[in-house]
Amino acid sequence: MAKRHYSIENCKEEGGPTVTQAKRTKKKVKKKEYRWRKAEFDPPDVTFFGSADKAIEERSQFTPYMYFKQFVTDEMIQLVA
Repeated sequence: MAKRHYSIENCKEEGGPTVTQAKRTKKKVKKKEYRWRKAEFDPPDVTFFGSADKAIEERSQFTPYMYFKQFVTDEMIQLVA
């Protein structure tokens, strides 16, 4: 697609962009520049204070239905149905 260059005369004749629109299209928008810097990864403190043993023992006895019901409520099922 070829670029059209508009002058004041042919803008009025051809119904092209107005003079202010033609001026706006000529301005270039400055793109943001990002500079990546190499740095050591500083991991956050993620200390776990709970007991996973009891939860694992409880879930090991779950049926697939019981496990499903932990995440999907009856209200959610009624909304989908």
